[in-house]
Amino acid sequence: MPRCRPIIALLALLLAAAPSLRADDKPAKPIDTANALLLALEHAGEDLTTLQADILYDRRFSLQGDRHVREGALYFRADDAAQGKRAFAIRFDTLRIGDRQEDDPQTWIFDGRWLTEVRPAEKRLVRREVVGEGESFDPLRIGEGPMPIPIGQKADEILARYDATLVEQDDSLNDEAKRYLVEDCWQLLLRPRSDRLDKDEFREIRLWYSKATLLPRMARTINRARDEYVVVLINLNSNEPLAAGQIDNP
Repeated sequence: MPRCRPIIALLALLLAAAPSLRADDKPAKPIDTANALLLALEHAGEDLTTLQADILYDRRFSLQGDRHVREGALYFRADDAAQGKRAFAIRFDTLRIGDRQEDDPQTWIFDGRWLTEVRPAEKRLVRREVVGEGESFDPLRIGEGPMPIPIGQKADEILARYDATLVEQDDSLNDEAKRYLVEDCWQLLLRPRSDRLDKDEFREIRLWYSKATLLPRMARTINRARDEYVVVLINLNSNEPLAAGQIDNP
C-alpha cells in the first residue's frame, strides 16, 4: 500500500480522535495525567459529526534547512465513528518559502475509501485506494494502515506503543507557535517505547487539545530524519453543516 504524504499522517494525528464536548459538559474525571487525557479522548467523540477550520501546515527540513508553510482550509466528517469511518479534505491555497509567497493550490481528499491528490497547476490528479470495497479496514488505526495514528483508539493500545506524558502547554513552543494557542490547552507528549525506536516513523509527537472542548488545536512531530512538522487548526467549528461537495472526489 502506498505511503501517504506527511501532511495526511500529521493531520490524522489530530483528527482520529476529534472529540467534541458541549459547552456545559465536563470530563467525568479530572484530567491531571496523560492516562486521564487519553481516556477522556477515547470516550468524548460520540457526538461529533463535522469539523471545519482554517489550517496552517509548517514543514521544516533538518538537513536542507528549508521551511515550507502552507495555508488553507480543512473539512472533516465522521460518517460512522464507531466503525472507524472518517472522511476529510484539505484544500491549500498558498505556499510560503522564506520571504516568498505564491499561489500553489493543492487538494487532498479522503472519502473513506480513496485518497485523492489534486494539483491544478500541474494538471495532476492521483487517486489511491486506501480501503478496499467491503472492507472494515480503518486507515487511522495504528498498525493497520499507512497513516501512523496514535490517537482515537483505546488508551491501552496507545500506551503499548508510546510513553505518554502530560506536559505544560508552552513546553517546547517558541513565541511564534504560542500565538496560535489562543485558549488553555492540554499538551500530550508521546515518544515511542524503547522496544519500538527502530520501528516507529516518529521520534516525538506533541498534541494540543482545548481544555474547554477537547477539540484538537495543534500537532507537532519530529520524524526519524529530525524533520519537524506542525499543523495548526484556526477558527475551528464543530457539528456545523459542510457545504455541498467539500469532501467529494473530483
